[in-house]
Amino acid sequence: MNNGQMNPFWFGGHYVNTYKLTESGWKIAHLRFDLDWQYGTSPYTSKWKPARRTLGWTPNTENPKILSELEAPWRVIHESEESNYDEEEVVATFNRYAWAFDQGDFSLLNDIFTEDATINMVPIGEIKGRKTIISQLKISRSGRPTFHHAVEPHGIEIKKEKAILKMYRLKPFRPTEDTIENPVYGAVYTCNLRKEDCMWKFEQMNYEEGSLFQQMG
Repeated sequence: MNNGQMNPFWFGGHYVNTYKLTESGWKIAHLRFDLDWQYGTSPYTSKWKPARRTLGWTPNTENPKILSELEAPWRVIHESEESNYDEEEVVATFNRYAWAFDQGDFSLLNDIFTEDATINMVPIGEIKGRKTIISQLKISRSGRPTFHHAVEPHGIEIKKEKAILKMYRLKPFRPTEDTIENPVYGAVYTCNLRKEDCMWKFEQMNYEEGSLFQQMG
């Protein structure tokens, strides 16, 4: 720490864990993690291998620990036996979108946009129609070895078969003692969803960039 400034280390990635129900409760049977990015320095992470920075094969390339096409939660468990609240299912729809984009597994998007869906994102602009949206998202993801959404829900409103969801995207920042508990958000997703065939789907998604400091307490 120097003049009230701290030396933070941030990292982001994806976990896929397998759990087993035992007599004493649920326990982790298998744990996998892929590092997508890191920010800052720390003596505790000096032996970490850096996140992938290039596309394609090289002699030093290591295979990812996670293969979404086989291990994404929505592929392993096609239909959950749990009865979730609509609020949980709405957030789960966004989580599926973020996972699919981050992992480049775009067939997971087939069922979560309505046919007449519209998105408006910086810098892409407005796009209409499910096929066009998925095609554009696929192009936007190409050329990047890793991608990572770190988001938090900050508002869910549901009226019958319609829902409005706000998701704030977290970003690394250099904290002080006074701000270490106060997250900084770099963008806001405002999503309109509707329920079709017992599933929540996006009918509109707006993505706006701009830092927002969240006061805690």
